[in-house]
Amino acid sequence: MCERNLVTGTVFTVKFPCFIGSWKNPKYSHDVTVKCVVLKESYGIKTAQHTFRLQVIQTDDSSYPVGHVFSKMGRNLYPNILEVHSQPNDYNERATEKRERGNGAKFGRKMHRLLDLNPMEYERIMQRI
Repeated sequence: MCERNLVTGTVFTVKFPCFIGSWKNPKYSHDVTVKCVVLKESYGIKTAQHTFRLQVIQTDDSSYPVGHVFSKMGRNLYPNILEVHSQPNDYNERATEKRERGNGAKFGRKMHRLLDLNPMEYERIMQRI
């Protein structure tokens, strides 16, 4: 059994809901099951949210053709994972590096909020360094 922690090179199957209509008034259409590989994953500093760049390997729907590359937020991806097929050989190193980047992004987010609330705090922090 593979862990559900996705790193670059992980192959997994996920089920996405598909919607029709406008983004203001979407209507559920159907579910799509897609087998993907993670091409890239990153954290945003401002919000500390995880984003994945995925490539379709196998699909049951024409809206996600094989070879199609798309992005998904981690909060939308992890709850919908059905199965993790394989992890890269250097999984432990990649997972550790990913965890460190996530912690750095969370710290950057806290600093960003702190400095937005109190710009003089930057001077105080820099004097301690």
